Amino acid sequence: ANTALVGDNHGMFHQVGPVGPFDRGTRLVSQRAELAPAGDGSGDWEVRDRGGVAYRAPLERYRVSVLWKADVYPDEAERARQCAEPLSFEDIARIFDADLARRGADLRFDLERLEDLAFAGELAALYPEARPVDALPSIFDA
Repeated sequence: ANTALVGDNHGMFHQVGPVGPFDRGTRLVSQRAELAPAGDGSGDWEVRDRGGVAYRAPLERYRVSVLWKADVYPDEAERARQCAEPLSFEDIARIFDADLARRGADLRFDLERLEDLAFAGELAALYPEARPVDALPSIFDA
């Protein structure tokens, strides 16, 4: 039912299209939702979220799209070099703050607001996402 447990499909140029059912709306779950066997011998699987079951169906009723991301290096020396100086959250905030100041924006990158949707909206207004030609509607579109 068109809901990702973890996904960035709205941003991929090859967006995954909706498959339905369309008469019940989109079921939304948190990022902490889990897909697991029901455990009662029925063969059903459950999407569990916030202490409850958000969806339950036989495994063949689920459609799962996997986006696999990996860090790949040409050799061990390059991996060691890249991993020796990883960006910290503080580094990221400093880089954003410098760019925000350069743009003349009053907003600063607040590490205490990383999970605040209003903060994400403020950043998105300053850093709009590129929209692919013929992109499908996104649940993130206002």
